[in-house]
Amino acid sequence: MRSAQENTSAEETRRDVAEALTTLLNRAADAVQAEQTEVARKFPAMTSQPRPVDVNPEAIRDFTQSEAYRQAVEAYVRGRAEQHIIVTALRLLQGLLPRLLRGI
Repeated sequence: MRSAQENTSAEETRRDVAEALTTLLNRAADAVQAEQTEVARKFPAMTSQPRPVDVNPEAIRDFTQSEAYRQAVEAYVRGRAEQHIIVTALRLLQGLLPRLLRGI
């Protein structure tokens, strides 16, 4: 049986992983938005063309603030998740593809 200290250490490690994933997703949203702004600045004529398949940074930010993601993180941190948080996040994101990807 694991000691309380071992359980706390494991929970802290899982919390660190979940926080790193959330930070990664939010930074990806920021990078996508910056990249889109830069492309629009460099190639203004493209803004009048139909958009190619594109990533919606707001959908990523909304995802990391969603109740489903919060619950997944909480279950993972507490050690009650059946899957790793990355697998869970990918499955949740898969359900958001129409909103996440513009132009499909």
